[in-house]
Amino acid sequence: MIKLNNWAQLSVVLLLWACAPQPEKVTTTISGEIINPIGDVITFRLGGDRITDTLDADNKFSTTFDITTPVDIVFGHGGEITYLYLRPGDQLYLTLDPAEFDESLTYSGKGAEINNYKAAMVLLGDSLLSTRDLYKMPEDQFLVALDSVSAIELGYMADFNIDDAAFIAYTRENSKWSDIVTKMRYESAHRSLLDLDSFSVSDTYYDFQLALDVNDTSLLKYPAFRSYVDESIEKEASRGYYARADESEDYSGFYVEAINALIQVPSLKEQLMYEFVSDSYSYFPVEVRDEIVAAWKGLNPDPERVDEIDQMIAEFQKLEPGNPAPDFRYVSIDGDTLTMADFKGKLVYIDVWATWCGPCIAEHPHMEKLQQRFEGQDVAFVAVSTDSSPDPWRKMVNERKLGGIHLYAPGAWQSTIITDYLIQGIPRFILIDREGNIIDANAARPSGDIGDQLEALLKSA
Repeated sequence: MIKLNNWAQLSVVLLLWACAPQPEKVTTTISGEIINPIGDVITFRLGGDRITDTLDADNKFSTTFDITTPVDIVFGHGGEITYLYLRPGDQLYLTLDPAEFDESLTYSGKGAEINNYKAAMVLLGDSLLSTRDLYKMPEDQFLVALDSVSAIELGYMADFNIDDAAFIAYTRENSKWSDIVTKMRYESAHRSLLDLDSFSVSDTYYDFQLALDVNDTSLLKYPAFRSYVDESIEKEASRGYYARADESEDYSGFYVEAINALIQVPSLKEQLMYEFVSDSYSYFPVEVRDEIVAAWKGLNPDPERVDEIDQMIAEFQKLEPGNPAPDFRYVSIDGDTLTMADFKGKLVYIDVWATWCGPCIAEHPHMEKLQQRFEGQDVAFVAVSTDSSPDPWRKMVNERKLGGIHLYAPGAWQSTIITDYLIQGIPRFILIDREGNIIDANAARPSGDIGDQLEALLKSA
């Protein structure tokens, strides 16, 4: 027997490896065309990673992904999102019109069957019993109806000739977790929708949660499991918040406590804290912002994430009280072009909203009372719509005879007022002083104590 020295052995291994057939590297692409786009930005989210791409001059794009297993990808444009299922080697082509995002979404190319099924499921959900109607049912009827709706949705795969065994298994597991989240929300939703403050579910209702593990990271590939994680944290945070002894304590602190109490896996805890800081920083009370960011940085995040958040915070610092308010130039519902300079000498209370935003609409009656309270005084009430089209904005303002100055911001979620004021959610209210400087870039709502603040500012002038 001839023995090879180490280098000879390595040479033979390398030769055999080179001669052996290697796994073929496949290209996985999502491309497409956006008809009547809102800005030129499209986004993809894979787990905790966010990818941004831009449309070309023909409103088309092509984005390549390096994946080795099937993944769910969140595609976003113009403030709307949809979920895609992408397998290695797929060459997916999508078309959509943001004005009718879900209704216009179609796919072609490799991977189209599965994603056309997913798009159809969104529309099917609108035609089935709504979640709102489910939540109004008595407990026993709710559970039966939920099972029935889920069975219909899963059975719909046959109509699209879906024969991918892995996708079918994936969809069934994701559906299971979706039902779990729906069950978790039932008690509070039923109580709220029917105005039943004393309503409670049966003693054994939550037994379905006993065997569930919020720290099972192997299940994070299912979006509905991630929703289960989020729902578990929100429920824990809400319990602490509503039981608080000090009314001045903010919800954000209880949310961080809930993450620490429930999540034991360091990587998952860091991911959740990163998303909380990234998505909600503007809502943190100023006095706890540094504390929450420091808590996240203590979890050893990736340096690139630290740089990203530090840059975001630097941008937010431009919106601190006393700094000049970012200007805008928008057309009013009366056809006039207005900028911040047109309001100099007055306090300016800005409402950033959209007709599709329920919480925005809920503030309208309070805004009307606020306008009546300060009628004839040096306060300008300016409402800026971020609708994707001006048509629903004009219709609602005119039909409801909404008071104040109404402006339309082209670009929806990419409009300048959204990007300049780093708005992460609406409604957003902004208070500007008589000289055009920021008083509060995240001011109280009309339903809150903004009236008293305006009164004090007018008296101090």
